[in-house]
Amino acid sequence: MTCSSLQQRLAAFLALRQTDPALFWQRSLFWTFCVHMALFATGYGFREVMPGICLICLGMYYKHAWKESIVRSLPGLGILPLFVSLWIMMLIGVVFSLNPWQSFLEVGSSFNKGLILPFLAMESVRSCTDLKRLATACLISFVWVGASGICQAITGYDFPMGYTMHAGRLTAAIGDYCVGNYLMQVLIPALGVWYLLRERTSNAKALLLFLAVLSPGLFTLWGAGARSCLVALVAAGLAWWILVLRCRSWKLVLPCMAAALLFLALGEEYSRRMSLESFQNDGRWDLWELALAVIAAWPVFGAGADMFNTAFRSLGLIPARDLITIEHPHNLYLDILCSTGIVGACFGFFFLFGMLWWLGKHYLPRLRAAQAQHGAAQACAAQNRDNADIGSPLYWRLAGLFALGYLAWLVNGLTGHEFYRMWWLGQAMQGLGVAIGAIVLAKRAGKLH
Repeated sequence: MTCSSLQQRLAAFLALRQTDPALFWQRSLFWTFCVHMALFATGYGFREVMPGICLICLGMYYKHAWKESIVRSLPGLGILPLFVSLWIMMLIGVVFSLNPWQSFLEVGSSFNKGLILPFLAMESVRSCTDLKRLATACLISFVWVGASGICQAITGYDFPMGYTMHAGRLTAAIGDYCVGNYLMQVLIPALGVWYLLRERTSNAKALLLFLAVLSPGLFTLWGAGARSCLVALVAAGLAWWILVLRCRSWKLVLPCMAAALLFLALGEEYSRRMSLESFQNDGRWDLWELALAVIAAWPVFGAGADMFNTAFRSLGLIPARDLITIEHPHNLYLDILCSTGIVGACFGFFFLFGMLWWLGKHYLPRLRAAQAQHGAAQACAAQNRDNADIGSPLYWRLAGLFALGYLAWLVNGLTGHEFYRMWWLGQAMQGLGVAIGAIVLAKRAGKLH
């Protein structure tokens, strides 16, 4: 694309503000959201500012085209009660907290980095082309964060943040070895680019090119030594194979299993951390015991958001292997129970698993139908590209991978982090929003019955 053609496109886009303001603000939202997804790991400041910019575009779009918005179509799909349950859970974590102000600050920080992201994401989806671009944005993030990990392995410092390694493990632009969990979250929707490559070249060439593009991120994933991200990836792969492929395609599963075993065998850190001794001495066992003690002490409404450390200290408890400053129990579900008790957890789990059920209900039949058309789609790549519209097999595969990323996050939560880990929650909410937006768009187009 030449500079002159780029200028013409930019001028035409800016002219939309006068001729079609609704389209102008929706596309402004889409492109700013794409940049947010692609450069998410740039730093805390970027993650603070970009959702705010997206929110301005969203507000202006609602002003000019509220009736055409995705959100306005949600009540008929019965999904708003799930979001309301989430907000009730968060409210309980503040109102009944041991320190309401501290909990309010913790919950409040999730507004622009978590709560609004599903709505920004769902309003960004308007076509199959948008899904392609969003998957590509995830791939860009996977590649450049991986490259920052390579830089860190060579020089001792990542680019552009200058972070160092932690306990001999790569941290890349995230600044901690939980970068493995971040890479897992962006990798799953980024796999959709495989379908785009396969349309344009042979399977062998597409595979070689795809692996070459993924190699920086895979290297950093390997160097981070994060076990929980591998568990989540395996769970996501098995879910796709069992639920979508109906336990077929062993030719695909066996090479993937062999590659996973090789991945583990070649990684010294993974080999050490996957040993029986490592599991037995893992600090999570002690943290989970502390969490159970906190839940027993505050069973109904919990100790409050971000109160795990305060709560177990008040009980006179000390972690056996972790620092006494540890702020979370390394388990999403125990963290919710500690923060909001049984009452709040009922609302929270209703949101988490209600969303999973809702996504499965809408996606599984379409993904199976898309897989059934696999042979026909492969027979004519040109026709497949022409058919890449709303409700096409490609459309459901791309959107389905974003939904699969949400499932992987729930699995990752069994051993990782706390609910208010913002970069972690943010990635899950973005993928959830894209998946919801694709379903609503298909319903509008008459492709969902």
